Amino acid sequence: MKEKVNNKEYFLAKWLDDKLTDDELKELVTLDDYQRLLNLRKGLKDFEMLEQPLDSTLVKIKNSITQKRNTISNKFNYKWSFSIAATLAILFGLFFLMSTNEISHKTAFGEQKIIELPDGSQVTMNSKSLIEFNPESWEPNRILKLSGEAYFKVKKGSQFTVNTKNGNVIVLGTEFNVNSLDNYFEVICYEGKVKVEKNTKEYILTPGKTVRKYNNNLIEEYITNKNFPAWTKGESSFISVPLEFVIASIEKQYNLVVLADDIDKTRVYTGSFTHNNLDLALASVFKTMNIKYLKKDNGIISLE
Repeated sequence: MKEKVNNKEYFLAKWLDDKLTDDELKELVTLDDYQRLLNLRKGLKDFEMLEQPLDSTLVKIKNSITQKRNTISNKFNYKWSFSIAATLAILFGLFFLMSTNEISHKTAFGEQKIIELPDGSQVTMNSKSLIEFNPESWEPNRILKLSGEAYFKVKKGSQFTVNTKNGNVIVLGTEFNVNSLDNYFEVICYEGKVKVEKNTKEYILTPGKTVRKYNNNLIEEYITNKNFPAWTKGESSFISVPLEFVIASIEKQYNLVVLADDIDKTRVYTGSFTHNNLDLALASVFKTMNIKYLKKDNGIISLE
């Protein structure tokens, strides 16, 4: 069995010294880190075009790596690890100086935003969401990071990947919705085919199929007959979702705080609420569940 060492600097040193292949490196780091490392190597190859002082620094760094490599045995040496980590920190610093800054898009409370990606794919972002990507490394692996919820219409072409802290979504020319929160993860396919990678498992979704996981529950799979996410038309819709996530959605849409310590937030809710009428939204959720609510000052709603 291959021993797995959780040290990116160690992997990078071996890779830069041609002791580790690209495929082997890809198995040891995340997809996002792998793309960054490819760009790092490209930057090193182009480094001689920069000014002489920087070129001299690069030579010293390479010599330092070689000297460190020659002093270690086959077993991983922690002292060498700390030493070369400092050297590689310089490499990472040089790389990020040479690369283009990531582009980020954010949405505020109750805001939706439509953005176009470098390949022409379209993303509709729900409220309080964040998307980040680097146009410099967009081709050939189209990769972006998502926190929150977004609806994707992907142009056909090379692989398209959405990275979230809950799992990765990989598609090719399709329409799908991703909702990634602290304790909630849901992917819905509306067109084409979607592959969801979660905890070393893969789920293949075709139109109408959904996977989701919340808190510590098992991953659920279910079917929807919707052709697009309801929130893009000004309405949030839920199917057997714990009340805590419905409350969080209301807070994001209306920029308010819901005090819910006195109720059972694990109760499930099926229904919807509008984004343009707070009174109607509160009634749609809490009255249907026989929960009393009181509107207070400064955007606070108290439940009992």
